[in-house]
Amino acid sequence: MPEGAQQLYLLADHIDNVSRLEPHLHAGHTVVCDRYSDSALAYAAVYDPPTPDSILRLWEQYRGPAPDITVLLIAQGKVVDDGAGGCYADIGWALDRARKRLGAEAGKQSGKAWNDHYAQRLVQRIYLTLLAGEPRTVLIPVEEKDTETDVHQRVMAAIERRLKRQPDLAASGHRTDRLPVAL
Repeated sequence: MPEGAQQLYLLADHIDNVSRLEPHLHAGHTVVCDRYSDSALAYAAVYDPPTPDSILRLWEQYRGPAPDITVLLIAQGKVVDDGAGGCYADIGWALDRARKRLGAEAGKQSGKAWNDHYAQRLVQRIYLTLLAGEPRTVLIPVEEKDTETDVHQRVMAAIERRLKRQPDLAASGHRTDRLPVAL
């Protein structure tokens, strides 16, 4: 496959998603989307060879509307020695959990380059670099012991707090009791 071709497929999929979301946004509907434009930029960093600058510029051009709220789940893990004088948080449990998904999500991530521990640590670091300082970002730490219910409750509580700080969002009809959250 030519350099950048896979990233162009992802960009085309994103442009299609934006074209389907925009009419709902213009109509004033609340849209909840799993992995939007921020994820594309984060995952672009783990490609080998790297995503060409020309394609990254296209991502910026076709990014679509910025989310009002971005929820970023941050996998926590015990700190381990990397064997080269450094250390990292072992988030392998999160990858194992994702691989055990059932239903429509089952097997969705199999064979993808970003599904090893090193790539996921890199993706998480890039997410934090891109989003941690953004006012729209809500960071939710997730530990191995946390259940889906635990995480869901933390996400919903964080969104409620954010809506209280951004009355313009709450006034526009956002109702967190109706927001589906997929983990």
